[in-house]
Amino acid sequence: MAAASPRAMRFVTRRLWDEDPAVARSSAAALAMVAATDAARGRELLRRFLWALNDESATNAGPVLEAVAALAAHTPELVRPYAGALVPLLADPGLAGGVVTVFERLLAAVPAAVEEFREELCKAMSVLPADLARRVGVALDGEEAGCPKA
Repeated sequence: MAAASPRAMRFVTRRLWDEDPAVARSSAAALAMVAATDAARGRELLRRFLWALNDESATNAGPVLEAVAALAAHTPELVRPYAGALVPLLADPGLAGGVVTVFERLLAAVPAAVEEFREELCKAMSVLPADLARRVGVALDGEEAGCPKA
């Protein structure tokens, strides 16, 4: 599969930007399967994805969030140490929905995954559109409350 060669990995990674959402989802799932079988390659993918999401990379990186969400679902312990770096991205309206999906999948797999930065996540929820804030609240606590009211 894609783990066999860097060329195949590049091909699958580029499919994250495919205009067909099914192709992008399939590519994200394939990358997550690679990460699940090769932790070093998974960390490298995640590192590259997080760099792409950084403002300084000057990349249209929104599509990598599909892959990060797949990684969170299939290899949560790989994503967990880096999850705090995603919180500031909630302020970006173009990325917030994808970041919320990452947190939903991560918290479904590891409910305590965000405890070390829960306060920052709760603060970020206050500026999210109501539907996204509700999704984060449900992911955090299984109900809409999510965070204490300020």
